[in-house]
Amino acid sequence: MVAMIKIILIIMICSLNSIAFAKHYYRFWRGHIAEQMSDLEFEKAINKIFIPETVEQGRGHGLISYMPVFITRNTSAKTFPDELALVVYETKEKYMAIREMPRGSNYQKLHWKYFDRRNSKSRVPQIYNGKIKIETAYDLLQSDLHWQNGKSQFLMRKFKNGLNKELLSNLQNYLTMIQTKSKNFGILSHIVLVDQQGIYEYILYDKSIDPRTEYLLFSNEIQTLMNIVLKNKNGKINFGEGANRQFSLVKPKQE
Repeated sequence: MVAMIKIILIIMICSLNSIAFAKHYYRFWRGHIAEQMSDLEFEKAINKIFIPETVEQGRGHGLISYMPVFITRNTSAKTFPDELALVVYETKEKYMAIREMPRGSNYQKLHWKYFDRRNSKSRVPQIYNGKIKIETAYDLLQSDLHWQNGKSQFLMRKFKNGLNKELLSNLQNYLTMIQTKSKNFGILSHIVLVDQQGIYEYILYDKSIDPRTEYLLFSNEIQTLMNIVLKNKNGKINFGEGANRQFSLVKPKQE
């Protein structure tokens, strides 16, 4: 009997440990505005319908953080996506369960009312092993820290002359530096994606750090298009702005 109790206790402890150290499930979204939709229509619809629905269909069901960004209308960014978002769930299983609910299914379809389906993409960040694959998102630190109440930054930088081998090597060294020396910079979590035209980064900082710092130093090869603090707020987002949306993780009472 005592032996059985010990076994049960060990199983319970292991289960608790697995919960405490379970990795969050990220979706890194890059959305391009649907054809025939004006910037004004897009901005209004995303603010009034899409962003609120993202929160409402997910909160209480595994959604724990949501950071949408409207890309600047600077002419240098005209080929970049129109809206980005880092969406964080407790687990992949909870994300998939949301998709299977009627409201979650309708939410997935809602994307294509505002976004171009051919060019808009969602990526799941992978573990970084020192080599960059284009169009792949990476979770550099594999952190379980909560983004919603933290100090966070969004960076978007353009490759001035395209992505060549030397620049790719520099980018790999940069990501390795962040991965291995994050504590020196006060970085707690770092999600990044590189495509042919630029590098996109979501960064969570220690509260003592200014979340507008840039550590990518080879500025002759890149141009910073956005470097913004993601304010912990709700309400309207304009082009060139982003937010770390604030919401309860508790399941709504009416459900």
